Amino acid sequence: MAGNLNNESQTNKPIDFSDPEILEMMYNDNPPDPNYKPLDIIEVRGGGHVVNIKPYQILSTAEERVINEKLVKKVKVGFVFKYSTRKSDIYWWCVDNCDEVIRQIANTVNSNVSIKRLTETINSLINKYSIVMEVSVVDYVKQNFPHLLEEIERDPFKWILDHMKGVEGYEKLKIAGFLAILSTRLLRVNGIYRLHLMVVGNPRAGKSTALWSVASLLKYTDILVSVDDVTPNILVYNSEVDNYDGKVLFIEQIDGKQLNQLLELMTKDGICKTTTVKVRRKDGTEGYKTETYCKPGQPVVITTSVLDNMDIVKLQRNYRFFMVYGRSVKDTREDRIEAIGTKYDRLVIKANGGDKFTAELGVTREEWLAFLAYLFTRPTYAVVGDLIQKFKELIYPLGDLDEDAVNVATEWLRILVVLVAIARGKTKADEDDLNFVLKYFKYDIIFNGLGFSEREYVILKTLFENGGMMSYDIYKKTGIRDGVVSKLLMYLKQLSYVKYTESERGSLYIWNVTDAGTQVIGFISELQYKDQVNEEFQKLISGEDAEKVKTWTNEEMLKVPNSENLVKMNTGSHEPKNNLNQNAHIECEQNGTPDR
Repeated sequence: MAGNLNNESQTNKPIDFSDPEILEMMYNDNPPDPNYKPLDIIEVRGGGHVVNIKPYQILSTAEERVINEKLVKKVKVGFVFKYSTRKSDIYWWCVDNCDEVIRQIANTVNSNVSIKRLTETINSLINKYSIVMEVSVVDYVKQNFPHLLEEIERDPFKWILDHMKGVEGYEKLKIAGFLAILSTRLLRVNGIYRLHLMVVGNPRAGKSTALWSVASLLKYTDILVSVDDVTPNILVYNSEVDNYDGKVLFIEQIDGKQLNQLLELMTKDGICKTTTVKVRRKDGTEGYKTETYCKPGQPVVITTSVLDNMDIVKLQRNYRFFMVYGRSVKDTREDRIEAIGTKYDRLVIKANGGDKFTAELGVTREEWLAFLAYLFTRPTYAVVGDLIQKFKELIYPLGDLDEDAVNVATEWLRILVVLVAIARGKTKADEDDLNFVLKYFKYDIIFNGLGFSEREYVILKTLFENGGMMSYDIYKKTGIRDGVVSKLLMYLKQLSYVKYTESERGSLYIWNVTDAGTQVIGFISELQYKDQVNEEFQKLISGEDAEKVKTWTNEEMLKVPNSENLVKMNTGSHEPKNNLNQNAHIECEQNGTPDR
């Protein structure tokens, strides 16, 4: 008699595990397939009965995972059970999950060998034999392909952009996702010590693909936490997680309900679930008591959102999410068609047409392990004290718009600079790290400090440039969906940056920028002006006569085409903030925008 529950087809001709003769051969160390490696027989006794168990490692099922920073090769474990009666031998077969077979055996032996003992034995054998290799990822990489680790360490950001092709034009998103993953390494401190990242934007814009191209490097590790839904039950009772520190929770298209569930996990040392359970008292009566179950630690949360509601924005202002607008720098129709149309081609070419691992993750197995070795060897801190004066130059003027924005923006600037420094293997951040952050995230830091993302600023600026508009008109100008525009306008109204009047039909709103909104636009315009002038000046002094250019007088500089702005900046005669704010106010009045 034989049970056939988890048949394994490991050869061209499937093994018939329902055949007692085959199971007898396997029990006697004679498997029909060399991929089945026999192990020592175990006896389980009870009530004068004996059940013999013959374990097998199924080598063809081997898969690699990284667990606790170790490269672990695991295989499935199969079992031949044998129970002998006076008349015959009875065999069963199962792989990994043997619950049904164990129940059949217990019935056959009249429970003299208990289900509990058999189950404990099987679980023990699986734990013992499922792992066929276990080695430190860092040691393995340094011994086998150290040059790949050195390549990443030389320029980690270039490596990420070169290898994570996914969707073209999303360099900032890929770098942001990379920095969020790095924040799993940071020591716990007061304030922000995790970069929780939310990318907002229109659906099907490629933002999830861009983020996943980086997060997929954590696939097949215990770092990446995959959940179907975000509820306290799932987060607390997740059997794959003992502690959320060092983990990344990747959630695509988060909604308001899920966000509320994540709040505790993102702000405290873990998450708890309180439940009421039935208990039996000492006197034999039944009653109820409250029990609390907790799972410690704080993961990094990476997510996307089509529509950020009020709750999301409030979390952002309280240092919960760093929000980035998911808009590709290659965003013409031609660019989008080319990027989407050739996405599969790029992966197949990189995978040489046959490497499923490379096709799925975008890197080879060796590159994947090298990246993890790089991640595991990052410093856990970096100090930024020498950069405080530079911090003040950027953040201090922000207080003129919103005093609270100073605290928020400083926190985000600090964490981003720290992460760039540890990405480069440093424990002391320098000006190069700061400049890298400002190159990619300068305006996102300002926007997040003010309580919104670049997407809201696009709406605000469009409204300012075009005067009174309805939400549909803004959609046509910006491409941001009409329904999303309406909700974001209501939020900007709460911040006092816009206001509306009812149209003649009464059911539609005509939106205008307020004085406060005009000041925000003036502030950003000043920063953009300075950046433009600085860029022009850097181009000017980066040529062969760079040292000579630095000594030029204003008259000599004016001989260079389009150099008037450089002279203004050099003489200090330009006062961009006051002029731009004044001009913005005049233009606002000309467009019919009322004061706040």
